Amino acid sequence: MLAPVCRLASKCGEALKLLETSNASASATVERALLSALAKCPAGHKAAILALHRDMRTMYIHAYQSLVFNSIVSGRKKTFGLAVLAGDLDAAGDVLTDANATIDRVCLPLPSVADTKMPQNEIAQCYEEIAASTPFKVPNLPSLK
Repeated sequence: MLAPVCRLASKCGEALKLLETSNASASATVERALLSALAKCPAGHKAAILALHRDMRTMYIHAYQSLVFNSIVSGRKKTFGLAVLAGDLDAAGDVLTDANATIDRVCLPLPSVADTKMPQNEIAQCYEEIAASTPFKVPNLPSLK
């Protein structure tokens, strides 16, 4: 059971040594931090992420949020066009009504915390499908900041 973990630690240590001797060593701070943490604790993926500077972790979280958001917007446009759906939200998180429902008022949330208000329509299912297909879980994102 420990053999794969030891092999990973050895490979991380070897990669770290190669990194230190390469020309990229000075600019590879992210790689160095990740490899150092994984060499010490190969199963500590969260610890490796937490070894990064907070600004860098935040950038990775934002990149994930952007990936999810762009996937949702693209899928929505492809499936529903510019139609406003029952249950769509505005910028304040309120459900749009027929009286004020125009596509330029529709806002889609960024996944950030477990209690992020989601639209009450087919789009909420899209968020759930994307979340289920990735190793990241929305309630865990704040703990990485």
